[in-house]
Amino acid sequence: MKAKVVKYLEKLQLRPTVMPAGASCNLSCKYCYCHNIRQSSPTLMKRSVLEATIRKFVEVYPRFISFCWHGGEPLMRGLQFFEDAYRIEMKMKVSPDQIIENRMQTNATLVDSNCAEFLKSHDFKIGVSIDGPQWLNDLHRVDASGKESFKSAMKGIDNLRKLDIPFSAIFTITKGATGYAENLYRFMIEENFTSSHFNPCFGENPFAINPMEYAHFMNTLFDLWFEKDNAVFSIGFFDDILRWLLGGTPSVCHLRNGCYRHVKVDYNGDLVPCDTFLGENFVFGNILRQDLSEIVTDKPYQLFTQAVTTPPKNCLDCKWLLLCHGGCSRYSFKGNLERYPNTMCEARKAMFSHIASVVDSKLIQRSV
Repeated sequence: MKAKVVKYLEKLQLRPTVMPAGASCNLSCKYCYCHNIRQSSPTLMKRSVLEATIRKFVEVYPRFISFCWHGGEPLMRGLQFFEDAYRIEMKMKVSPDQIIENRMQTNATLVDSNCAEFLKSHDFKIGVSIDGPQWLNDLHRVDASGKESFKSAMKGIDNLRKLDIPFSAIFTITKGATGYAENLYRFMIEENFTSSHFNPCFGENPFAINPMEYAHFMNTLFDLWFEKDNAVFSIGFFDDILRWLLGGTPSVCHLRNGCYRHVKVDYNGDLVPCDTFLGENFVFGNILRQDLSEIVTDKPYQLFTQAVTTPPKNCLDCKWLLLCHGGCSRYSFKGNLERYPNTMCEARKAMFSHIASVVDSKLIQRSV
């Protein structure tokens, strides 16, 4: 591999999201964008794809590499798959000092005691999808027969808690949830969810949230969270904005212009953009047939990177450009590389402005 390409890959520090069961899931959440990409035939990742994925990323990043196991529901692939994956990681480590991190996004309904013990023993970082208390969660998070999922999810969460496995709670805010910021905040506190994220429901479905409704929800939630000022409870989006306001660097991709770093490895080895990017026919390459050096220097990836890192002209004079960078790409592209005005633009401005105003007021009060 040429030295120039090696440096380019080091600078990219790709963050692979691996889909061991493709978009397959034991739930059938009414708003899930995966409905559009699920296939009738099984979509289970073969061992050859797993080995090629781990080997090629581990070799390129000898100091640190983080694999995020995602779906659909990754545990649909079975615990044995992840036991094999961990053994392959250990076998392919390039040095004793290399750090290989594993993260998993799950609905927790398949997290039994054996699964929890495995996740604990191998230090997996866990994100759990849950939409709030039972009456709200079970409006949309159901299985294919319509059976509610809350109790099963909480049982899985209890299995994590028994072993003191930390996790982040991932809430999807639908149109029906916008008026319940206080209920969701209370649920977060009562369940001791010390790390939480509140994402807008997006896509072409009747549950998708209006951007300004989402901004109002988040501003209400911020006021509740900021007023309590309890450092135990983290809300990722708010933490990142406060960090930026105080001179730091946000961690989430859509606040640091990092879309191009997040690549999805599908069950068949195809490398495509982040799974929330609602584009079609964006295949950068295939991990079985190509090395990463070839994929990232080839035309599809290069054109995509150029498109998502170039802010629209209307953003260049915006006071929030260095925080927003033109917004998350999922709201700017519609199946091709033609960039449209970001549909979350005004909502993000409303959230940034509100949070900055509240923080400024608090700092003034403390200085008096």
